[in-house]
Amino acid sequence: MTDRAKPVPIDPVSLLERMQETQRNLTERLEALEIVKGGLERLETTVTDDGGALSVTVSGGGEIRSLDIEPSALDMREALGPLMVATIARAQDRHHRRMRDMGGGFGFNEGGE
Repeated sequence: MTDRAKPVPIDPVSLLERMQETQRNLTERLEALEIVKGGLERLETTVTDDGGALSVTVSGGGEIRSLDIEPSALDMREALGPLMVATIARAQDRHHRRMRDMGGGFGFNEGGE
C-alpha cells in the first residue's frame, strides 16, 4: 500500500464565502481607484520661471492649460523661446511626479518612473 495524500474535501459554503469576500475587496478597490482617477483628472499644476516672467499651468491630462507671459518678458526677445520651453518642461515634469505620487497606492508609479 502506498502513502498517497487523501484529497481534502472542499467545503462549498466556505469557498463561496471566500469568493464573496474577494469580490467585496475588489469592488472596494475599484471604487477607490475611480475616486483617485477623478482627482487626477482635475489636478492642475502651475509652475512659474525663476524670474516670474512666465507661468505655465498643466491640466490633469498633461496638456498645457495656460501660458501667462508678463509684459516685461517680451523684452527678452531671443531668450523668451528657450525660457518658455524650459518652463513648460518643468511644469509637465512636476505634474507627472504629482500624479505618480497620488496614484502610488494603486501601482501607477510602478515599472517606469
